[in-house]
Amino acid sequence: PELFVPLKRMLARIVKAGLAGTGSAMMYQGLAYELLSLLAQNFGMQDDGRMDASRNPSRMEEMLNYIGTHYREHLALSDVADHFYLTTPYASKLFKQTMGTNFTDYVRQLRLAYAMRDLNDPTVPIEQVAERNGFANTRSFVAVFRQQYGTLPSKYRKQHLRDAALDTPAPA
Repeated sequence: PELFVPLKRMLARIVKAGLAGTGSAMMYQGLAYELLSLLAQNFGMQDDGRMDASRNPSRMEEMLNYIGTHYREHLALSDVADHFYLTTPYASKLFKQTMGTNFTDYVRQLRLAYAMRDLNDPTVPIEQVAERNGFANTRSFVAVFRQQYGTLPSKYRKQHLRDAALDTPAPA
């Protein structure tokens, strides 16, 4: 069905990067978060016996869909909790126990995954990459990116472009 098309494309990107041997650890981490987001948005979550997700597994699925749709906006846990008529502490506990990470880290990783994809397009200014992916400003994006990956977004972009150029076969 149509639900599998984005998943197939994502898996193809991962396999292609793996076969080419050009992917960095940062790229694979970004692709993994993007894949996790796709799976959560399109295929729901199975009950793993943890906490209240067992009472209503679709609640977490709905929350992940909401986050996947709104990650580009200012997004606070209290906003998500309010949207789903939950208290903030309850939503925090549900999120942490179901996802294994806290809300803030999940949203940050999701934003970084999409930002890394946008950085692969050299025509998109870094300022626009930050804005498109929900970062308050370029400075905060650069700081989060550097903290997570140990390099600047501009250096990552240059390295990715160099790696991509090496992968491109020479004209015959």
